[in-house]
Amino acid sequence: MGRGMLQSMVVVSVLACGSPQQPGGTGGGGQAGGSGVAGGSGAAGGAGQAGGAGGGGGSAFAGDSCDNQRAVTLSAQGSDFVGSAVSDNALATPSVTVSCAQRSRDVVFKLDVPRAGTLHLTVTPHGTGGNVHLDPVISIFSGATCAAAAETACSDSGAIDAAETLIRQVQAGPVWVWISSADPTESGAEFDLAVLLD
Repeated sequence: MGRGMLQSMVVVSVLACGSPQQPGGTGGGGQAGGSGVAGGSGAAGGAGQAGGAGGGGGSAFAGDSCDNQRAVTLSAQGSDFVGSAVSDNALATPSVTVSCAQRSRDVVFKLDVPRAGTLHLTVTPHGTGGNVHLDPVISIFSGATCAAAAETACSDSGAIDAAETLIRQVQAGPVWVWISSADPTESGAEFDLAVLLD
């Protein structure tokens, strides 16, 4: 056997016996929130006030967790700021426990509030047919980060397939809006989120 062939076999042997590739990881865990006030620990995240906003489990669904929160841009209209988004909870998983409803599929939106004022949030469901319904719940969380934010307001009127509105005084800075359902079995319903800061 030639010397060149022997060297090639040694190189191949070393490569084959090297460290195995690490498998791809799942989504990050995010930081936990503070200790619970309204009970319940967040799934794949910590327990925060009213359940806290956990880091999430790595879902690819936009807005499913703090790890992939969905930003809503607020644009100036005269002295007010407005924004909007369209989403659904079909692929969402529970991330937070809010104070005014059961734990259910939820979607999180980030608002960068430009100034102090009155925040008006309206969620209008529109079913996709059949038995798809939504009794929307709106919760506002405030804090330096999504995962460490604490709930400051929660609204559930108890009306199925009807618009839900939450009005709250806010300060300038990041605000996280969680949209969930009063009924944990509801899924697949599309909804519009309308935002007004005056």
